[in-house]
Amino acid sequence: MTTNHIERLDDALIRPGRVDRKVLFQLADGKMSSRLFCTVFKRSDGDQRITGKEFDNETIERLAGEFAAKVPDQVFSPAEILLSFLLERKQSPTDAVADVEDWVAKASKERGKVNNYARERAILNPTDSFENIVEGTQAHNA
Repeated sequence: MTTNHIERLDDALIRPGRVDRKVLFQLADGKMSSRLFCTVFKRSDGDQRITGKEFDNETIERLAGEFAAKVPDQVFSPAEILLSFLLERKQSPTDAVADVEDWVAKASKERGKVNNYARERAILNPTDSFENIVEGTQAHNA
């Protein structure tokens, strides 16, 4: 089971025996962005690259710092950074650093469009209590 709002779930749904483990997936900070970059681009022992320019691990770590400085903290999930950006540029760490600001701007703009679409079509405010919803419905029907 997954949720973005565990506080809204009934206690019976998440009681011991029904849910064995809770895992919090957080948005990426600079350290996580840097680690993801290194995971994609660092060479491990015996790693053989077929294409692309070779970079030593020290250079990759420096580029990882530059990359992380360009990705805003607590905005993107690690999956977004890895799957939507880094893996598409896995042949060139320098291209990843060069392209990341454009990706951040485009992804942020798209996220804004999605949030606006959801707000425009929202019927109920998800933070309203059940009582407020019922009262609002009764007042509207009166």
